[in-house]
Amino acid sequence: YPNHAAYRLKKRMAKTPANVQTFLEDLNYKLSPLADRELEVLLKYKAAEVEAKGLDEDPTVLHMYDYRYYLNQVEEKDYQVDHEALRQYFPLDAVLDGLVDIYQEVFGLRFERIDSAMVEFSTWHPEVLLFVVYRVDEDLPASASAASPASAPTTPRANETLLGYYYLDLFPREDKFGHAACWPLQAACELEGGGRRPAVTALV
Repeated sequence: YPNHAAYRLKKRMAKTPANVQTFLEDLNYKLSPLADRELEVLLKYKAAEVEAKGLDEDPTVLHMYDYRYYLNQVEEKDYQVDHEALRQYFPLDAVLDGLVDIYQEVFGLRFERIDSAMVEFSTWHPEVLLFVVYRVDEDLPASASAASPASAPTTPRANETLLGYYYLDLFPREDKFGHAACWPLQAACELEGGGRRPAVTALV
């Protein structure tokens, strides 16, 4: 391989670094005018605030820490978007169910939320959710040797392969890590002599 990118891309959709470069250049060409217009709007809001409050800031420069602040102003003042008011339409359980449905449909997976007390795993806090993830082979029947979720929640059905588990820790609490993160706790691999070790990850 001429470089590491060529090695990594051989088995991926893009196939070659040249295809990736062409895609990114085309994306940049199409999106740059839109980005310039958005930047102009954000800078307008910043300039108005710098002048109104007498801030010691360059009104022609938008820093990374400015972006979210002024984007919220644009959404609220230009489009009347109130994020707090929108929250009531997106309860957690409904959002989780919707995301799971999308991933199952798009990637051919099955997610099962399980009670950690029923299996060999445990969670570090009662609020933490535990899911098991299976890959589904649509060409095989699901009924044969299918396990009852209540009795054996981590046993795949006949047309499924166990991929791994993930913990979902969504709520803030004292002494908890304060930022969003995803940590791999165990990497998946093929075992010597056959079999596969499932992946385990935590989304915090």
